[in-house]
Parts: sequence; structure tokens; C-alpha cells
Amino acid sequence: MVVWCVLQVYRVTVEPLVHTLFNNGKATCFAYGQTGSGKTYTMSPLPIRAAADILRYLERPELRDVELYVSCFEIYGNKVFDLLNMRKKLNILEDGKKKVCVVGLKVRRPASQPDTRPAQHCRAGAAACVAAVAERQNSDI
Repeated sequence: MVVWCVLQVYRVTVEPLVHTLFNNGKATCFAYGQTGSGKTYTMSPLPIRAAADILRYLERPELRDVELYVSCFEIYGNKVFDLLNMRKKLNILEDGKKKVCVVGLKVRRPASQPDTRPAQHCRAGAAACVAAVAERQNSDI
């Protein structure tokens, strides 16, 4: 049996997603599994590490025009909750263009690293923390 520490999990699963954000990509990290299997324990530090790496990227001179936007939601059973908006219940719908939308999901522009920490409050369940979306200043969110 192979036992991984959280840092190894981060480096293999989430860290590559951070790089994707700065190559015109978007990233989502899901944890799912049986109740009590360790999802919350494993996931909790990952968004905080990702936020620190993203903020380090944004310190680069060539990225001075890039803005950071964050959203975080939890899927628990058949329900979706906004973790940046007092666990407000949300709906996931598909629009006319077959694009999946989380209706009413709060998207914030954090002022600092501590503002990127709401994901640490995820409880057991399939937590989907959209760690970050970096967008050019003049593009649509």
C-alpha cells in the first residue's frame, strides 16, 4: 500500500492545474468518495497551497495585467453550496449552448492570500473548489 503525504498529492494533482491557469486554461479540482474516506482531510490544504502558488505567479512582471478571480462550491449529495456566500444553495444548469453553469455562484477578486482560504471550511462530501481563474484585465469573466 502506497501512502502519500498531502504535499505529494498537491504536486501530482493540483500543481499542474496552477500552471494550466497561466497558459489560457481553467482548472477545477474534485474530490469524491465514500463518507469518511478522507476527502476533507486531503483537500483542505490544497486550495491554500494553490493560492500561494498562483499569487507567486502573479508577482511576475509579465503578468502585471492579469487579475485573479476565485469561486468555491461544494457538491454534497444532490445539493450544491456556494462556499463564498454563506453556503447559499445553488443550481447547476446547462444553457442553450450546452455550457454547464453554476447559477448564482459568487465570483470574487481576492484582495490578499487570506481571502483565498474559504475552501478550508469544506466539509465531507464532494468538494469542488474552483481554485482560481486568472483572466486578462479586459476579458470576460
